Amino acid sequence: MDAIQFLKQEHEEFKAKFRQLEQASSPQEQLRLWNTMKPDLKLHEQMETRYLYGPIEQDARARGTVLSHYEQDHQQDVKQADMMVQQIDSTNPSDPQWLSLVLQLRDTLLQHMQEEETQIWPEIRQVWDQGRIDQAGQQMQQMHQQQAGSRTP
Repeated sequence: MDAIQFLKQEHEEFKAKFRQLEQASSPQEQLRLWNTMKPDLKLHEQMETRYLYGPIEQDARARGTVLSHYEQDHQQDVKQADMMVQQIDSTNPSDPQWLSLVLQLRDTLLQHMQEEETQIWPEIRQVWDQGRIDQAGQQMQQMHQQQAGSRTP
C-alpha cells in the first residue's frame, strides 16, 4: 500500500469527522465524536513520524531538500496540536468555547495537511521509489490495524 495514499485517505476521513463533530446536535454527541477521533489523530502522527518523516530525514537522498529538516517542523506542529488537544480536554464540552477550540485545532490541522499534500509528499515521491513508499505504507497499515484492534471492546 502506498504510504502517501494511505495518509491522504486518513486526511479525508479526519476532515469528514470534523464536519460531523461540528454538525452534531448536542455537546454530548460532539464529545463522543471527539473521543473517537482523538486517538486516531495521535496514531496518525505516530505513523507519520515512525515510518515516513523520521526515515526520510535520515535518508542520504533527502539531504539538501526540504525533507532533511521536515521532521523538526513536523514535531513543532505536533507539539502545537498537542497543546490545543490539552486545552480542548480541559474545557467543558457544554461551554461554547469548547467547539471553538476544536475548530481552531481543525484549522491548524488543515493547514498542516495542505503543506504535507502540496509540498512535502511530492518531495518524498522524488526521493523514495515506489517500493520504499509501499513499504512505509504497509508498516503504517499494520500499525493502524494493531492499534484499532486494541481499542475494540
